[in-house]
Amino acid sequence: MEEITNFLKKIGCDERIIKNVIMSNEQVLSRSIPDLEKLVAKLREIGLTDIVDLLDANPYILNLDAYEIDDYIKKKEESGESFDEIVEALESEPALFMEI
Repeated sequence: MEEITNFLKKIGCDERIIKNVIMSNEQVLSRSIPDLEKLVAKLREIGLTDIVDLLDANPYILNLDAYEIDDYIKKKEESGESFDEIVEALESEPALFMEI
C-alpha cells in the first residue's frame, strides 16, 4: 500500500484523493508501479491534462493498462470519431473509461 500511496503522491494526488482511490478501488493495491507509470504516461501522451481529477472522479482508471487506451482509441477512430473528440470525451466524462 505504501508504494501505491507514494506513486499517487508523486503524480499530484492529495491525501483525500489517495484515500478515495484506495477505498473505492482496492484492486489498485495489486497493480505494479511500472504498469501504473506506463498508464499515466499514456494518459498524458494522448493529451489528458488533469490526471488527478480523472482519478478522483473514476478511481477504476488505474485498473487499465496503457495498451487498452490505445485499443479503445483505435476502435473509436475506426467508427468515425476523431482523436480529439475521443480525448475530449474521456476528459469530460471519466465514466467513459469503464467502456475500455
